[in-house]
Amino acid sequence: MAPEFATRTRRGAFGAGLLLLGLLCLALWRVVSGEEHQAFAKGATPADSYRVTAGNDYSLAVPGGVRAMLKHHIPKVPGPNGDALGLSCEWSVGGSANQALSLAVEALDTKAETTVARFTSPVSGGISVTCDGWGRVFIPDADSGSSDPSGWFLLLSIITLTAGASLSLSAAYESSRERAAQV
Repeated sequence: MAPEFATRTRRGAFGAGLLLLGLLCLALWRVVSGEEHQAFAKGATPADSYRVTAGNDYSLAVPGGVRAMLKHHIPKVPGPNGDALGLSCEWSVGGSANQALSLAVEALDTKAETTVARFTSPVSGGISVTCDGWGRVFIPDADSGSSDPSGWFLLLSIITLTAGASLSLSAAYESSRERAAQV
């Protein structure tokens, strides 16, 4: 009976450790997510410029995506696959004169949460993109785009909390069965 008790105790302690690690990761997710510069991060603002490469395809994103742009009175226009945003955007390099940016705009019924359009970069270097009726926008897949460490913390917290709860509950269940058998 002693080896079973030791195994159960180790399993319970390991489960409790995983629960604590999961809570730590959850706290880190909360802190780090507020400091990311992504369109989906609460309160984030677009960078002054994003490094892109001529000829490569990139996306434009805003918090809330197409629905948010519609709420800001960006017009609808008929498109080949149904209505789309009547989005007009310009790019500039280091404060130079703005130039029109050719866009492939997302449809109004898109499933994309933040993406509103895609474009092929006309130049290589650090560009800034602004859209009429909105202002500066995010280029999430730019060469200089930031990563999403908060997402990794969230994923790790889910995994460790699930494993920790399973191990802890398993140890508690075995302990309660043993106590019931002794009565």
